[in-house]
Amino acid sequence: MIKRLRLAALRVCLAVAALPCAPVLAAPPIPVGPLVFSDHFTSLDMDDLTGTPGSHRWAPYFGSRSNLSVGNASLPGNGEAQVYLYPQFAGVLCGLDAAGRPQNVYGRPGPAASAPGAPCYTRPGPAPLGYNPFSLPPGGGVRISADRLSPTPLLWNYRYWSGLLSTRYSFSQRYGYVEVRARLPRGKGAFPAVWMVPANGQWPPELDGLEAGGGDVRTVFQSVHTSAETPRSTTRAVRLNFDASAGWHTYGFAWSDQEVVWYVDGAETARRRAPADFDQPFYLMINLAVGASWGAIGQPDATTRFPLNFDIASVEVWRLGAGPIPGLAPAAAAKAVG
Repeated sequence: MIKRLRLAALRVCLAVAALPCAPVLAAPPIPVGPLVFSDHFTSLDMDDLTGTPGSHRWAPYFGSRSNLSVGNASLPGNGEAQVYLYPQFAGVLCGLDAAGRPQNVYGRPGPAASAPGAPCYTRPGPAPLGYNPFSLPPGGGVRISADRLSPTPLLWNYRYWSGLLSTRYSFSQRYGYVEVRARLPRGKGAFPAVWMVPANGQWPPELDGLEAGGGDVRTVFQSVHTSAETPRSTTRAVRLNFDASAGWHTYGFAWSDQEVVWYVDGAETARRRAPADFDQPFYLMINLAVGASWGAIGQPDATTRFPLNFDIASVEVWRLGAGPIPGLAPAAAAKAVG
């Protein structure tokens, strides 16, 4: 019955219009427990500053609503050139220091500067700026778009804006299989990612299920960052036999107390021992960065066409128990990568 329903849904999708549809997911490639988190983005349940952050499925910031540091809206240490925005964000007054650099500090109560040399306290801007990097295309799924930005002190003089979705306040889990069906952006400097970090706020560790550079749409990266062993970071580049910006593909990853395994279109692409600090609940983040100091990404150049679009058809998370993660037959593992 389930397979028939999925096939019927796909036929309806293909018949609606010439627009590309977001296909439904196939079964996970390994035995899993119950499905514990799922979003097919028929709507976007994102924090709009009403209720509590946990009353919404997704949060569009790294830390909290009240955190006015640049680190709540970008990762300057990675050399990112974008700021993550959402419609209700009002920007930040006094977000730059005397040298014009972003102040990576929390907001502090106090008066605005009224005279030269008087303290200028970081505080919210006067009104929402209305930037919305999220949309729901007719074909289904959610789209995160990145575009150019006219520099303004309200946004730390960043040159690009984009979007981030986080389950920090709504969902975390120890061990599981995560699968995202997505179409990746094309263009140098585009930096889409699907990743997880600990629910307790510490870093590292970090599990990168998918990273990619839009300048090379036939390569994805799968990484682990840890403080429990040396080297602290390991990254595998996976060469694909398809253009990841041209169609929908699934990117999955599983972790237990013993192993971390990555998949593309259901085929296993990498496997390694799980670091000791992965034995804790992680939450999920999906974002489209613009630019990075990492050479595989680089910065946008004259060939980069904006807006950049990262399309996500669905996100599924299943529970997974402790122990080894079952492997796939070599024939299955060979079909996804060149």
